[in-house]
Amino acid sequence: MPEDLKYYFIENGHLTEEGVALYVDKFRESKLSSLPDHIILHVESCQQCKTQILEINSLLQKTQKGEFDIRRKAKKKHLWTYISIAASILLLIAVAAFLFIDTKKAPDPEKLFAQYFTPYPDVITTKNSNINSREKFLLSGLTYYSSGNMDSALLYFQAVDKVHPDYSYAKFYEGISLLSLNMNIERSIQSFEIASVNEQLEDQCSWYLALAFIKLKDPPKAEDYLSKLCGSESSYKEKATKLLKQLD
Repeated sequence: MPEDLKYYFIENGHLTEEGVALYVDKFRESKLSSLPDHIILHVESCQQCKTQILEINSLLQKTQKGEFDIRRKAKKKHLWTYISIAASILLLIAVAAFLFIDTKKAPDPEKLFAQYFTPYPDVITTKNSNINSREKFLLSGLTYYSSGNMDSALLYFQAVDKVHPDYSYAKFYEGISLLSLNMNIERSIQSFEIASVNEQLEDQCSWYLALAFIKLKDPPKAEDYLSKLCGSESSYKEKATKLLKQLD
């Protein structure tokens, strides 16, 4: 590119404001052939610069028709003055659009999960004094679970699963342990789905299923479970409503 043309191009290859102004000036004077070949070829191949030129030319046409009453308030100015005004307007519109899009970013799934996830309390040990043999492993697991030792708790819950694969409480606490450990989220979802057959755990499972799908970055499926809770009289209704709004 000739040295004297660098004034009209910025580093990313597009036209500078001066380059755009020059092109619009010649276009309106029907003297495009007098422009340097580099500028003509660039505008023909660059949709961004071409669009900017057309928008500025449109603004200038409105100015001439009196929609922008500039010439009535001042003496005739050079065409480039109007081009500068038009370019500034376009820049402001672009900045506003960027700020609007930036503020509408999707929420961070990890932050939402951390904000709402807490392990469900042990309701088995406190409610049952007479425990059958099937629940011995479950109780041992809950002992570790209540102390926050999810690794050891998970081993016991999975031991119950091998003998009683449909035992809802073991499946439920297995799912929560997996979520707490951030491991095999797909399996935690399967565990909650099995446990949800138990009506006493249905709402709890819906809540943790929603969190599991948020963890998997699948908001639509999470919204299905949250909507279900929002339409119920569940104790999760308020939290589900708040979380659903954050996902929108």
